[in-house]
Amino acid sequence: VLAANALFTSAGADVGTIAKPARDIAGRNVLIALFAAPLVETLVLSAVLEGLRRLTRRVEVAAVASAFAWGAAHAWFHPLWFFGTVWSFYVFSRGYLAWRPVSYKHALGAAALPHALVNASALSMQFFAQR
Repeated sequence: VLAANALFTSAGADVGTIAKPARDIAGRNVLIALFAAPLVETLVLSAVLEGLRRLTRRVEVAAVASAFAWGAAHAWFHPLWFFGTVWSFYVFSRGYLAWRPVSYKHALGAAALPHALVNASALSMQFFAQR
């Protein structure tokens, strides 16, 4: 995200118009960001990946396609979110696909736990930026 921000800024783009609007962490529902969002998005991720796996046997192709789809979905709200989201969901997708042969429960955990940690780190940065 920082690299994309620097690239757009150096090209003369006003990143303020495409960046996420400022938010006060006190107004955010931390429980939703840390628990509900990772769980719901991981359930949707599992459905997307199961569908992609029916189209291709190549794990890498499924993970990359999933990552770009999630990046596009998040960019719909805030365009700069695309860049961080693509990498994160690539990692979540690979975790899910690596653990899926073991069990569905393990696969969900392998994707949801890192997702919750990413959200926690983002919330922490917002919290400490106010101090």
